[in-house]
Amino acid sequence: MSQKQFHVISTGISLITNAQRKGIFQDIKVLEEQAWQEILDNPSEIEKLYNFLKENPCQNSAEINTLYNFIGDYNHELIEVYLFGTNTSVNELNRIVLKKFLATEGFILYEEPVFEAFMISNDEERFIKDIHALVSHLINIAKKKIDAGYQVYFNPTGGLKAHVIATSVVAFILNCPTYYMNEEFRKVVLLPNLIYLPNEKEIDLLTKLSDKKPIRGKLYETLKKDYCDEINNLINCGLLLDEKDENGISFGLQITESGIFILSQIKLKYNL
Repeated sequence: MSQKQFHVISTGISLITNAQRKGIFQDIKVLEEQAWQEILDNPSEIEKLYNFLKENPCQNSAEINTLYNFIGDYNHELIEVYLFGTNTSVNELNRIVLKKFLATEGFILYEEPVFEAFMISNDEERFIKDIHALVSHLINIAKKKIDAGYQVYFNPTGGLKAHVIATSVVAFILNCPTYYMNEEFRKVVLLPNLIYLPNEKEIDLLTKLSDKKPIRGKLYETLKKDYCDEINNLINCGLLLDEKDENGISFGLQITESGIFILSQIKLKYNL
């Protein structure tokens, strides 16, 4: 029996920009929030964009193009799609039309309430905080699907650059396949798993720290002596936290949440 798939797709507004090139909504600028909201409130305008998409789905939408080129003839009824983007009227319009099309094509759509981090903030501190929250949000959704037996894929084709990066980061953390449309080759490229996989000695060190308690004092000095290279590698990969004093001198170690997760996945996969 074929495995169920779950595709997380960072969604931009390629459908709308392509429609504007063909004279649809051409007088409305992307940042004119009120104008796009008025279109959202008008079913006939939404239908106009939907009909444009249906004319040539792969040509008119980057997200559809990438998804269809990747899945080939895989049974649509076994594929669940999660489209996420910014909480703007123009992006919402784009996602509504894409969802309508995918639903008619037999796909399952993952629905959820608007997530706060989808907002676009002009405050840098808030923006960074929201992207961190988005990464955690995507990890939680994907882990639930993995635990339920799905093959999870990430598609960072479109959308806000920070969302594209967040999508890729989560894929690497979870060791999930990532695919996107390469503009030069004009074909879908499946990226290799770029997450760092610890070696045997590094796994041993992570196991020693897996109770999440900070290691300091004599035990820290002993570990630093016995696992010098391993500690540096795991810190550089974000699996260990290097505790430093105000002078920048290291005095302790602690496993990170990424380290805990990677260790748990390795033990699960290899029955350690």
